[in-house]
Amino acid sequence: MKTKIERDVAQKAVEYHAEDHEGLTAVIENDADLQEWLTYILREVGGLEDERPVTVTVREDGVVIEGDGEVMQAVRMYIL
Repeated sequence: MKTKIERDVAQKAVEYHAEDHEGLTAVIENDADLQEWLTYILREVGGLEDERPVTVTVREDGVVIEGDGEVMQAVRMYIL
């Protein structure tokens, strides 16, 4: 399964969860930073196990997240 979300929505979710749940300030200077932070938030805040396949691809027109039903549930709960 895969879903596409707007970049600004993804970035705001990362900034919120990094600060609120982890006490961190997310520094997002490029696409790779956003990709790493989204993966981190889905795993740490969303509770996804390290071995669960999650693919985050940052594109100009949005962010595509791929994974199984549990990954999509974490996206709904913590990113959207």
